[in-house]
Amino acid sequence: TVAVHLVVEACAAGLEPVLPAAAAVQARNTPLEIIDLGSGTGANLRYAAPLLGGVQEWLLVERDPLLIDATQVRMQAWSHSVRAEGFECRFQSLALDLADQLDELPLCREVLLTASALLDLVSEHWLRARIGRAADAAATIWFTLTYDGSIDCHPAEVEDPEGRKLFNLHQRGDKGFGIPLE
Repeated sequence: TVAVHLVVEACAAGLEPVLPAAAAVQARNTPLEIIDLGSGTGANLRYAAPLLGGVQEWLLVERDPLLIDATQVRMQAWSHSVRAEGFECRFQSLALDLADQLDELPLCREVLLTASALLDLVSEHWLRARIGRAADAAATIWFTLTYDGSIDCHPAEVEDPEGRKLFNLHQRGDKGFGIPLE
């Protein structure tokens, strides 16, 4: 579908496809609202926030309480290293199971919906439902770092093919979202 194609294009092109939408929101002197699905320790925020610039409000959605706690530590260290005129980044964490509770997440209009290393875990049904909700909210989608089954080990070891086979078998298993995309 067109929506899925747009997601794939955004992945291939980096952050550039979302910059016009972000600039349009920020030009209205409105904070850019960003929801990061499966945020882990906040790596997407630490990478993208300085590039997006302006005033931002991030909602980091993660189900693992240990990762949520680790986010607080990493963000404190990061916030001391990033300073720029006109740049302000606020965030809060939300404990939510993306497989079962994502419909409870409110999507405001023109939100930037992002995720890293998530698309290779979800089913087509899960993804279509999320894209539909994002389209209804006029959201911009930026999904990155999706595993495509390729592993290149250096230095090569005799066990590499077996390790790759087992890892790929694990990747194809249901992680709570249904059978993953291929």
